[in-house]
Amino acid sequence: MTKYYFFKVCREVNAQGECRTVVHALPGQFTYVNLHERNAAIDPAFKVQFTSAETHKIVQLSTGDIIGVKHVGVPRQAKLNIYTRNDQQFYRTEAEVFTVVSVFSHVGWIRDADDEMQQAYSHYVASLENNGTASSENDNEASPAPQAEQPDPLPDPNGDADEVRAQAETRIDSRRLSSIEDHLMDNMGEFEALGKLLIISQIRDRMRYGVVKFTFMKQNGDVRIAYGTLNQDVISMFQPAGNNHSSSGNTTADGGHFGYFDVQKRDWRCFCVEDIISFDHNTLIRNKDDIRTLSTQAA
Repeated sequence: MTKYYFFKVCREVNAQGECRTVVHALPGQFTYVNLHERNAAIDPAFKVQFTSAETHKIVQLSTGDIIGVKHVGVPRQAKLNIYTRNDQQFYRTEAEVFTVVSVFSHVGWIRDADDEMQQAYSHYVASLENNGTASSENDNEASPAPQAEQPDPLPDPNGDADEVRAQAETRIDSRRLSSIEDHLMDNMGEFEALGKLLIISQIRDRMRYGVVKFTFMKQNGDVRIAYGTLNQDVISMFQPAGNNHSSSGNTTADGGHFGYFDVQKRDWRCFCVEDIISFDHNTLIRNKDDIRTLSTQAA
């Protein structure tokens, strides 16, 4: 996909009373952040940082000039990155800068936007006038997010005494999923990566409630149907008191693997995230007796 971002050249007085050239994003633009924030609003109050070479061009422009950059790649690569320094947030782009609208004519130290970028800017302006925000149609060749059958609603965490209790999501859970997203996006096409990420996300969420049935490809090429969990009540049923290895499920936080407690193996296992195939959204085992019975069956 191709993504364009547009900025305005400004002059501002800094804390030392010096007038400096700064750049801000135009309002009504959006950028990819992660799977859950595919179209996050860009904050025009944040300053934008460029490479030294591009900054040298920008400081010679006039106040009010509109410039643009072009990012190409999957959403994660084409996003406008945000950074923090000294508690101040700012955007940064490594892309070449082009002049889109000039207040005064320049002498050629910066290239003019091509027809494609100019068309994207025209679309941005039209969308802003009509809707107050620019639509995501400024993206060329945007890949649709894969659609998957939605699982049944997760059960009430306050179930009866014969069922395991639901576990709250932790920051570690969120970081693991972000690492998996980064790994999949880096190693396969966007559509396939998002499809696998969706399955893993659903498996992870349901594992907090009980035992999940899912399928993945083993390294030897065999297909494995597994029953796994991240629910501490289930794990405690099979680990001796004082020998709680719940952290073992997080030792594979490299993004390339997903760790889980295998009920039939009664131990921690993991699979390569690229190898996930599916999960059974009709199977979520929470009854303790059912889980004990399952643990006696051969994998």
